[in-house]
Amino acid sequence: MSRIMKKPTTTALLLACAFTLLMGCRSSSEETGEKTGAQAYSDTASHADPYLEYTYAQRRGRALYVHYCVLCHGPEGRGDGLNADALDSQPRDFTDSTWMAAQQDTVLWEMIHQGGRGGERSILMPSYAWLLTEDEITFIVAYIRLFSE
Repeated sequence: MSRIMKKPTTTALLLACAFTLLMGCRSSSEETGEKTGAQAYSDTASHADPYLEYTYAQRRGRALYVHYCVLCHGPEGRGDGLNADALDSQPRDFTDSTWMAAQQDTVLWEMIHQGGRGGERSILMPSYAWLLTEDEITFIVAYIRLFSE
């Protein structure tokens, strides 16, 4: 028993080292003003990313827009996507609030569903009726409305 009392156990040493390390890290982050992961997330989530404030339909619409529409209409809906220069007519600019306000959701929905031919637009705008569900088209319409707000 005297032998155990004289030599600290390996577990006790490890615990002491871990405690010292944790206390050292804690004090250094407090001194430098660093934030924990939860603090940093709550600070950025509250005001930095408007995506967190979107409705479910707008979030789903954004994902679909990025997948199917961004190449022509651009990431910000200005009609300046990578393929825009190669097209005969410029893709629609969804940031044009005057044009967007004049369009009903059903008209936008039909343009996506039937493509350019359905809305008497460029025939290069493909129909997505065979690829997207009715709800998915509705989600895209909800998202592109955000560009003109």
